[in-house]
Amino acid sequence: AGTVEEVGENITTFKRGDRVMALVRGGYAEFVTAREALASHIPETISFIEAASVPCVFLTAWYGLTALGQMQSGERVLIHAAGSGVGTAGIQLAKALGATVYTTAGTDLRVARGISLGADAGINYSTEDLTLQLLHLTGGSGVDVVLDNVGGGIFDATLPALARDGRIVNVGSPAGTRSTVDEDTANSKNQRVHSSQVFNNTQEDTEGSGWRQVSEWIANDTIRTVIDRVLPWGQADHAHKLLRSRSIFGKIVLTIE
Repeated sequence: AGTVEEVGENITTFKRGDRVMALVRGGYAEFVTAREALASHIPETISFIEAASVPCVFLTAWYGLTALGQMQSGERVLIHAAGSGVGTAGIQLAKALGATVYTTAGTDLRVARGISLGADAGINYSTEDLTLQLLHLTGGSGVDVVLDNVGGGIFDATLPALARDGRIVNVGSPAGTRSTVDEDTANSKNQRVHSSQVFNNTQEDTEGSGWRQVSEWIANDTIRTVIDRVLPWGQADHAHKLLRSRSIFGKIVLTIE
């Protein structure tokens, strides 16, 4: 999040001095360029700090659920890793889109916080059988859409609880060993597994539909940013250590004085 310093000849949406949040590569640089399609005006209801926590996680979750997951209102949606940035965004977006939402985390506290964001139920995958619990929650039918930014054993335990015509969207790189999908089983149930990196699908928002909906919901408090803590730029190394320790819930924002 920041102010526009320069406006290209073909850009009509922004002007110099506008408050803008954008999904960019190289965000640690002093100055960055952003594609117009990946930038949006900051809603007046939030600060620069709050805006800094929006683009990566909310656009990633939005396109994972809508473009890849093809989520429909009324479906059962599973959001893994409730405490992650994408997890906190995914729970809120899936609920706002009309889904019954389930979430997972590795501690009871993180599960409870995921439920407080709007999930209908949660599972502690460290102490509970993920497959059995998902089947129990869905009356044996399984979940329709899964947003998974964990992978590994969590992905393996989710597959048996994926409904017929179900879709799993993997975001980023998996934790632990890489999994394989039984293609015969998946094909017989018309199940699909999509893999996506942050920039792959969000760049397709040439009409700004994702930005418009996310900004509207932020402005009317349907969804909210989740920031664990704010640190000065000089503590970037400490911020990375916190991320690796998995001791945070939501996002860390670095500020420049």
